Amino acid sequence: MKIKAIFAAIAVAAVALFAASCTKTTDTGKNDAEVNRVKKAAVGTWTGKMSELLGGKTVEVTFTETNVSTTGNFTANIKSWNWSGSKVYVTLDDVMGSNMYVEVSGSTMNLSGDSTTILANFPSTLTKK
Repeated sequence: MKIKAIFAAIAVAAVALFAASCTKTTDTGKNDAEVNRVKKAAVGTWTGKMSELLGGKTVEVTFTETNVSTTGNFTANIKSWNWSGSKVYVTLDDVMGSNMYVEVSGSTMNLSGDSTTILANFPSTLTKK
């Protein structure tokens, strides 16, 4: 009798856990709001200095909602603005299909990415012009 009660309790707990996991929702509204905030804040012209290893030149980066370009002769269309779970990133239509993380806080922008294209063409920290 005791064994049946233990199995019944385990079954009830398993059903409750399964039901809870099935009704779990993600907070896509919050993620979408953050993507839209960063997209809006990024639009414009920014200035930053390339790494000394790459010449240390000052570069201007211009964002629109659909394009990014630099005074270093790099231009790419933005295929999409996305959420990675902790950051906003854009997917570019360059040869490497680069993903570039974009963080904007006031008049400061931080960029990083998953390809050498990002490293070679974009300063990691920029200031709004």
